[in-house]
Amino acid sequence: MPPPKPTPAQVKQLTAQALQLMRTGRMDQAIVLANRGLEGDPRSVTLLLVRGAVLTRGGKPEQALDSIERAIALEPGRPQGYLELGMAQQALHQLDSAEASFERARSLAPDSGDTLAAIANLKRKRGDHAGALKGVEGAVLDGSANSACVQLFAELSKRLDRAGEGIDAVRAHLEGDRVWPFYVRRLTWALGELLDSAGRYDEAFECYERVNEMDKPAWDADAFEGAVDRMIERWTPEAFGALCAGGVESEAPVFIVGMPRSGTTLVEQIIASHPRAFGGGEIGLAAQLAAQLRPEKRPFALFEDPAQIGRSRLSRFGRGAIKHLCGLEKNAERITDKQPESILHLGLIRAALPGSTIINCARNPLDTCLSCYIQDFQNIFGFAWARDQAALGRYYNDTQRAMEHWTGTLGIRVHTVVYEDMVADQGGESRRLIGAIGLGWDDACERFYEKKRVVRTASEYQVDQPIYTRSVRRHERYAEHLGALREALGL
Repeated sequence: MPPPKPTPAQVKQLTAQALQLMRTGRMDQAIVLANRGLEGDPRSVTLLLVRGAVLTRGGKPEQALDSIERAIALEPGRPQGYLELGMAQQALHQLDSAEASFERARSLAPDSGDTLAAIANLKRKRGDHAGALKGVEGAVLDGSANSACVQLFAELSKRLDRAGEGIDAVRAHLEGDRVWPFYVRRLTWALGELLDSAGRYDEAFECYERVNEMDKPAWDADAFEGAVDRMIERWTPEAFGALCAGGVESEAPVFIVGMPRSGTTLVEQIIASHPRAFGGGEIGLAAQLAAQLRPEKRPFALFEDPAQIGRSRLSRFGRGAIKHLCGLEKNAERITDKQPESILHLGLIRAALPGSTIINCARNPLDTCLSCYIQDFQNIFGFAWARDQAALGRYYNDTQRAMEHWTGTLGIRVHTVVYEDMVADQGGESRRLIGAIGLGWDDACERFYEKKRVVRTASEYQVDQPIYTRSVRRHERYAEHLGALREALGL
């Protein structure tokens, strides 16, 4: 029997709690309470907007639209509805529609800092970084800006060589009493990025450490290592060979794997720039199936035993994967699924889709792990290993052990793109990459930064620029702070 619907008093309490959780960045919990409250009052505009906001910020803007549009229909005079509608449209790269929604929000609430930040951020999306900065700098410099404007100012000031102003603005704002808890983390990380760009590495690392200690989730490195051990033991050549009989042939899928921050977004952008290819983004088809089959709730899911899949399920997965990918762009000959953690699922991927291409992205281990540690993953489920140097090093080692098993013991073919080689010779490496997926060369791939597409990862603002060299051997700037990481990596 389902639980009784919440009473009006309970809906009121759930609404307050959902709002507070969203403001502190606990999106997963906020949407649970919002959904529960909507069971008692499906016409609650506030709860509909909370659900829409959480879905947009969680990378599911297409699902957010229904809730937001229902909220607007119920209360067309609320500016927050149009603001959230614009945020979802912007995430879907519907920039003209987003601009109209933001302008509607501004007409209803001309002094809203959130709307000011949204309009400025839209200018940034369109490449007008100077215009975006001008849109918020007045309020930031006179101290009247809210946290959203200050964060945008910080990011833009770094890009436009005004790091000193950004550092001062963020520090002044954090010392005030107008900061939402949700923004304390994001602004502390933004301050670290500004300090890094100014060459003040010790101060920057202090910020990154503070970010990683905020609401630090648990990660059981021993349990994960044991799971990888069992996976390697059970995925024998015989078990893998038997499973391959259920595979489905198609050359369309391209799986891009590797550690986060190893160049996976760059590789996908180069492929997506080809007129006969399409960048599907972080779909994670194999990870989704693994999550469905995992025997217990834990922050990782592995196919420890190929026997838990079976040929019939494998065939259904293969057919479903092809249908899903090809449905994203019917005219494309190659469609990517860029999910770094799929490095742990290559046995499944190759068995189910023997004609697919697997691209492995590799980078200097210290640079890779440092980039993970100093990136604000905002409590993304499953990324708890990135918040501690020792756990991070061990996780890296386990992913490499898995890759060595797939390619060595099982003989799975992969094309490896080394980040440092791509930086040194983008033209040559890009040609080899396009050849590996079975397409002829197109000059658009060398101008990947001109390709306009939705990118929802930490590299969103890097793939719209030509390749730069400043991230190579970045770990040397932080050498004295990385003792625990070096020890974990065995370096």
